[in-house]
Amino acid sequence: MSKIENKIKKNMDKVKTNKRCENPVKNQILYFAKIICGILVVAIVICVISNIASGNYKLEEDVQENDYSNILAGQVFTRSEEEYYVVFYENDDILEKINKITSKSIYKVDLNSLLNKNIISETGNSKANDAESLKINGTTIIKIVSGKNESYIEGYDKVVEYLNNL
Repeated sequence: MSKIENKIKKNMDKVKTNKRCENPVKNQILYFAKIICGILVVAIVICVISNIASGNYKLEEDVQENDYSNILAGQVFTRSEEEYYVVFYENDDILEKINKITSKSIYKVDLNSLLNKNIISETGNSKANDAESLKINGTTIIKIVSGKNESYIEGYDKVVEYLNNL
């Protein structure tokens, strides 16, 4: 009889596990919970994408005011003005001096930005007339006329002096 008891016990265990799995109400609840979670995830993803696309979401570096005079290094020679200046800076001390000058078009390129790291060099290229050949060594100001480099001044003190004379 022990063989029979073992068979009965095994069959009862199978029935118990089948009953656990075959609870239709519980399965329906889990099914609907999964659907609701999926819908919520999709809705959140859509909201995030639409906020990024509309410009409502900004990274910490972009939280500054809408200052259109901040440009990337690749935009140095492509501005619409006939004559303008571009100041490349590493520390914010020079920004006060730049902001005081309102009579000239002055663009700023932050050399600390990861997007501008490709132009930093041990030696500057004072002859650069396009973004590909642009190389900067520290604080620099370039005067652009008709999309061409007219003057190139390197060094913090020289740039400050030049800005004071504008």
